[in-house]
Amino acid sequence: MRYEARYHESNSTVVLTLVILRQLLEARAQGKTKSAIKELLKLALNKATRIRDGQEEEVEINIIHSGDLLR
Repeated sequence: MRYEARYHESNSTVVLTLVILRQLLEARAQGKTKSAIKELLKLALNKATRIRDGQEEEVEINIIHSGDLLR
């Protein structure tokens, strides 16, 4: 019986350690993902070239509508 009790205690310790390690790794990965997304958003364009009546015009992307022709 003594051997079995030690064996189960050892297994539970390993399982708990792995669970905590997984949580730490997930938190780290989420932090890196968030910072990578923020960096990508900084690279996003703020203006686009819209073609209207055969003329090109540079406009802010927040005023582009569905159906606008863009270059």
